[in-house]
Amino acid sequence: MVKSSINPILTLDYMINEDENKIFDRKSAQLKPSDIADEISAYANADGGTIIFGISDKTRRLEGINAVGAEKINNFINAPMDCCNPTPEYQEEFLDIENAEGLAD
Repeated sequence: MVKSSINPILTLDYMINEDENKIFDRKSAQLKPSDIADEISAYANADGGTIIFGISDKTRRLEGINAVGAEKINNFINAPMDCCNPTPEYQEEFLDIENAEGLAD
């Protein structure tokens, strides 16, 4: 079963099917990393939250992140440092999934 080690409530089923709320958001990896600065700041100014990349927030399609390339993935990891001042505390985690095309991602 695919599950976060940081927050065990975040199973793949939860990440795909749970409605977005004040502490949980899903984002397509097709976005620019700077497009998530507002969400990062909002979570940093509240009690925290989770942003999942690689699941479309509109269709809930499991896109994965590998197709966007290592540089863009690294830019997502660094977005809190690059887009927010002061830099909020954050953690990143990668989960192995099978994307909508049936590929390991």
